[in-house]
Amino acid sequence: MSSAIDPITGESAAKTGRQHWCSTSNKQPGCSASSGVCRARTKDAATSYKYLQAQLNRICVVRRWNPVRVTGNIGPDTVKLVGQAFGGGFRTCDAVAENPWLPSAAKTYADNIGAPAVGPEPKGVLGNQGMLVAGLVLVAAWQMGVFK
Repeated sequence: MSSAIDPITGESAAKTGRQHWCSTSNKQPGCSASSGVCRARTKDAATSYKYLQAQLNRICVVRRWNPVRVTGNIGPDTVKLVGQAFGGGFRTCDAVAENPWLPSAAKTYADNIGAPAVGPEPKGVLGNQGMLVAGLVLVAAWQMGVFK
């Protein structure tokens, strides 16, 4: 177990005995990887991954990088941001998922550069309201028989 700080409790991960991060190479139970995405299989792992993504989005505001969706899965976009923030050694989801110190380091980095308390999350192409309008238009078209 790493002596990293537990991003949920703020205590030493060794002290709490909680394993939030995983290693797909060691077949630990916290995650699974496929198609370049490490998916959290436990609530603790998902919470830690989401915390990392939220901290990275704070950094994005100041650095003018594109934010990632806070999903709790470590995909190519999260890997890219971690690489931008902490160096090129992070090229796969495994490389990110095997480092439980990343959420704390991302928070410290965001705090040190004066990032806002909450970062943005990317919206869909149309944004939330645009998606609602597009959906309503499709329903109306369906009801009018346009798709028959």
